Amino acid sequence: MEATGRTTKKIVGHAIVGLLALAFLWRGWMGIRNYSSEVTKMREQFFPESWAPVITAANTYLLLTVGLLLSAGLFRKALLPYSLMLAVITLAGYAVYSELALLSAFGYRPCACIGWFEHMKWWQLLLLNSGLLILTIMAFFMIFTEGGCENRNDNSRRLGMRQGRIRPRRNGTPARNAPNLQYIFIYSKT
Repeated sequence: MEATGRTTKKIVGHAIVGLLALAFLWRGWMGIRNYSSEVTKMREQFFPESWAPVITAANTYLLLTVGLLLSAGLFRKALLPYSLMLAVITLAGYAVYSELALLSAFGYRPCACIGWFEHMKWWQLLLLNSGLLILTIMAFFMIFTEGGCENRNDNSRRLGMRQGRIRPRRNGTPARNAPNLQYIFIYSKT
């Protein structure tokens, strides 16, 4: 029964990653499609007006990169933790920026037109970015944690000890292809 729960958590985690990938790709595509209006919206933010095209392009490509890495992570598990961490950093940056704009930290409150959807207010952007951030962190823990004592740092599987590929020599010294980690090899003379 415990294995079914773990499998369900992983499936839900991968579904969340898929939805996040779609959201990032969609927003990146909208940034490319409406680039001139995105630059106009960025000129109304805290940044100098001359930076608006560069920041808009960087933001658009960041969204596309995160979306593509999340999509690739669904098929290559080695990419998934890195893409999720990049999504966490991106969403945390968006949430902090939304909070700063909501508090008028720089003396005035710019328009909230750079958000995920049109006609959103800063508090809605803060809630949406924070919600997506929480979903991303939940997906990470659903996919990469097993829970309980089974998730300890056990290098023996990675090093091939359980499959019997690395065997000690007859005199008790480690084999040539074994790593030089003395704590792995515990021998008792019988």
